[in-house]
Amino acid sequence: MDGLEPVEEFVDDHGGWSYTTVVVRTATAEPVRVRGAESTELRWVRTDRFGELALHPGFATSWPTVSALGA
Repeated sequence: MDGLEPVEEFVDDHGGWSYTTVVVRTATAEPVRVRGAESTELRWVRTDRFGELALHPGFATSWPTVSALGA
């Protein structure tokens, strides 16, 4: 996707499975959509609005680390 500036990645490793959170910056929030069965929703959210979301428990645990990336 044009206009995305990758900042940093965080790998949450659970020994046998893991997921990677990619932190990006963009000047414009281009439309996004779910592809595949692993996600039920995909949207842009400003980091200062994360406190309003019901985060997946695993991601909520890693959020303090992820939120500090690219600061």
